[in-house]
Formats: sequence, structure tokens, C-alpha cells
Amino acid sequence: MSVSSSPVTASRSISSDRYCKSDCIKNQHEVSFSITAVFALVSGHCSLFTCHLYEYHFITENKTWDEAQSYCRETHTDLATVFDMTDMKRLRDSTKNDGNAWIGLYNEPEKGKGEWHWSSARDKVILIKENKTWTEALYYCRENHYDLISITNLAEQWWVQERAKNASTDFVWLGLRYTCTLDFWFWISDEQVDYKNWASEEKMDDCDMSAAMEKGGEHKWHKKADNSKFNFICT
Repeated sequence: MSVSSSPVTASRSISSDRYCKSDCIKNQHEVSFSITAVFALVSGHCSLFTCHLYEYHFITENKTWDEAQSYCRETHTDLATVFDMTDMKRLRDSTKNDGNAWIGLYNEPEKGKGEWHWSSARDKVILIKENKTWTEALYYCRENHYDLISITNLAEQWWVQERAKNASTDFVWLGLRYTCTLDFWFWISDEQVDYKNWASEEKMDDCDMSAAMEKGGEHKWHKKADNSKFNFICT
């Protein structure tokens, strides 16, 4: 790997003689990869690290790292994250060009932060270590951040559970609630409840129930009474 820099942020790029050649590219030093959450699960226990649960998209536009990050977040999910060598190969195979391409690895030495970090959805996931009822947690997130977290795919589940590991309670509230009147579960962000990660024993659907993720184990979702007090995840 080679290291590239922008005026604001340092970012690591991938370089290979086998890719980054395109008639559309005029400057091959600042182009970007973006990562989108496109999933094809082959089993209920499929791991984010072993299955191809996301796609890489090569963007043939010349941008600084900050511009590339903004572009990816606006049009896809984020700049590419590379978990292992399998991802590295898939990243390189996603284009036939030669040169350098931005990925989501950065540090901020000007802020005294020399460690490298991935730009990802986890930047938007905030664990609040305060014990509140579900309604109190909802109001807190909306007043101080944006909303209680919604989880619509396996990638988001992974980022949220990484935050949940640091909770001071056994469960953390999510933005998933049950309505007795209409008899279904819904995300307060109006996202569809397509992706699910319920614990196998969760059968009851009672009034005044909301979903909480377990801090440890498999980080399954559990149906809890709204007046229970847990840490919570904001976005």
C-alpha cells in the first residue's frame, strides 16, 4: 500500500499495476472506491467477514479524500473498508485500471490523532451510557443527536453491536417499537423492517414493547418493556 495525503486529512490508498486504467480518468492520483450495503445471505449464520455481503463500486471521478468521502456518503454508504485479504482481492478485481484509489483509511495528525481509522457508518453510531426508558432515550437522541438507531442490514448490525459491547447495561435500546393498534413492529425512522435479528425465543408481541440489543453473545434483539432502563444507541 502507498500513503496519499490531502490538505486536511491523510488517507491510505491502494496501488496495483493491475488496475486503474480507464479512458474516463484524466488524473489517476485521486479517484475513489465506495462501499454499499448490498447483501445476499446464504445462511442465517453468515459472517460479515466471510460472505460477500457488500459491493465495491469504482468511481471514475477525480477528487480529494474529503470530497471522495462526502461523495460516497451521499450516493452510496461510505468509502471502502477492507476487512481482510479477501476484501483486498475483491477491491482490486472491481476495476481494470492502474494507479491509486482512495479508500476509507485516515488519520488526523494535525489534531494530535496519529492512529489510523476507517471512515464508516460507525462514525454515525453513538453509544449513550445513561440508563433511560425507551421514551426517554428517544427524546434524548432527538434533542442531542438525530434519532434512536435503526438497523436495516447486516453491516449496520455489525457497527451497532461493536458500540453495544461497551455498554454498562446488559441491553441497549434500538429505535424499533411495537404498535398494538396496527399489530406490527416498525422503525421510528420509517425504514422497513426487512432485516431482523430477533433472539429465537422472542415470540410475544405485547403493548408498550420496544427492541433492545443484547450487549454480548450474538447481539440478538430482545423485546423489552418500554419502562425498562438501559443504555441506548443514537445516530
